[in-house]
Amino acid sequence: MRSICSLIIATRIVTSPASLYCQAVPKVLSMITPDYPEGINEGGFVICEVFLLSDGKIGIATAIKGDSRFQGAAERALSSWLFEPSRGNPLRRVLVSFAFYPTTFSGLRNKVVAELIGDRGLPIRIGPRLVSPLAKSVGTAAAIVCEVHDVRLKVDIVGLGYGLVLPCPAFERAKDNLFPHSNRYVMGGCVVQPENAAEVLYCPKCRQAAARWLKAHPMQE
Repeated sequence: MRSICSLIIATRIVTSPASLYCQAVPKVLSMITPDYPEGINEGGFVICEVFLLSDGKIGIATAIKGDSRFQGAAERALSSWLFEPSRGNPLRRVLVSFAFYPTTFSGLRNKVVAELIGDRGLPIRIGPRLVSPLAKSVGTAAAIVCEVHDVRLKVDIVGLGYGLVLPCPAFERAKDNLFPHSNRYVMGGCVVQPENAAEVLYCPKCRQAAARWLKAHPMQE
């Protein structure tokens, strides 16, 4: 997202970037999510050091940081993971981070989010996409028809990001008047949550109008 007026401060945008895999971070071919330990009602995190064999299987997986109550579950889950085979590297080391979230969202008691930590410390979300439903992502009663283009709104799933974003007055004015239902992404606040995608209602003509406006006003979003 190009931006001068928008500034992400002191946190990260959470995405689902399968395209961000690089040679330093081998691709996960199969995985299971750790079980949430019984009797624990709060969240926590664990970082595991994993050594991979040449065929992509786990050699050793050891928790090196984080809440001791979750470490056993993380190590047990990792033991069955499979990564892509190596090409000439007999032994590879990767770091895997697990965030344990207590929640009743989507009918689940708890959620666990897994990330690979790349060689530059960039976390890469892996596993299933976690989608925030329409009621949560919008927060208010949603319109059915676009008041600008008189087009019935459609459902889409877009990226859900977290961070502190400074508004751009010119873009906000244009959005309110020209493309109020473009809804190309959703900001979820400063506190990072498990969900990394959101369900929204959008107007196709609003998105076209937003694209035209951004092309005419580069670096203004």
